[in-house]
Amino acid sequence: MKISVVIATYNKLPRLKLTLLTLLHQTFPKENFEVIIIDDGSNDGTGEYLKQNNFSLNYKYARFSNSGRSAARNRGIKLSNHDIILFIDDDVLLPPDFIEKHGKLQEAENRVVHGRIINLTYLKFFQDPTKGILYPQFSKMDKGISQLQTKCISERDIVENFEKIKNNNKKINNLEHVIETIFKLNKRDVFWLAFTGGNVSVPKEWVLKAGMFDTGFGLNWGSEDLELGYKLCKLGYKFFYSYEAVNYHMAHYRHSFSTDHEYTSQYFRSKYKDINIYYLQEFIAGRINSHEFIMLVTNNDRA
Repeated sequence: MKISVVIATYNKLPRLKLTLLTLLHQTFPKENFEVIIIDDGSNDGTGEYLKQNNFSLNYKYARFSNSGRSAARNRGIKLSNHDIILFIDDDVLLPPDFIEKHGKLQEAENRVVHGRIINLTYLKFFQDPTKGILYPQFSKMDKGISQLQTKCISERDIVENFEKIKNNNKKINNLEHVIETIFKLNKRDVFWLAFTGGNVSVPKEWVLKAGMFDTGFGLNWGSEDLELGYKLCKLGYKFFYSYEAVNYHMAHYRHSFSTDHEYTSQYFRSKYKDINIYYLQEFIAGRINSHEFIMLVTNNDRA
């Protein structure tokens, strides 16, 4: 089993450094996976860092002008050499057995594997989650900042004591709760909600048959991964939820979260006219809660 790990990155160098460090300490044989990093026009020194460091990985780096996640991931797919593609984001921490877990699941049976994502919410204030440097928007925040800084992730934690990160972090966000629930209920018609680009593996052939990521989403964040999952789901491919292939999302500030996701979810819905996509839009916007969303999409399940 050989795996291509595809990472699209844009202006998140302090987090990307930690993601790459966790890739350097995988139990999966290095000769059996490649890492493809697509720099979507970063201007924070990402390109210089990647060019100057000789990582002990089989990796490729490509950079092009800012075109959005869909275009970046599609470039990564085209550069990949292996039959299984593992999509992760540029802000996740991978346990040492992360790729191994995905590999074993894919080796047992080809499927879309969504690995559980634990959200490190307290890091959202930090531009650099290792040094505890705040985003400018939070630079005047005094209350509780020293306590938050104790939660920062050190390179030593990653290399010598990843169990500490695992033991101290168990929280999932509302979307992950929804995904977990729809799998428990076996609501196959909405399994596409599990195709989140931060932690999902899939046979490359399936991605190509589905038409890859839709670049019509443009520069706006959100839904471009779910839309590919929707196409894979409609093609009848099997989906699987894994509690073992877990990774840890280093939350970060995003000033345009609401406007971006409102646009992308509207674009997504305009393509398919599916009421469940409308409910997704309402859920992400906070107009309905996770319980209401689950009730609505499962009542509309046609499986």
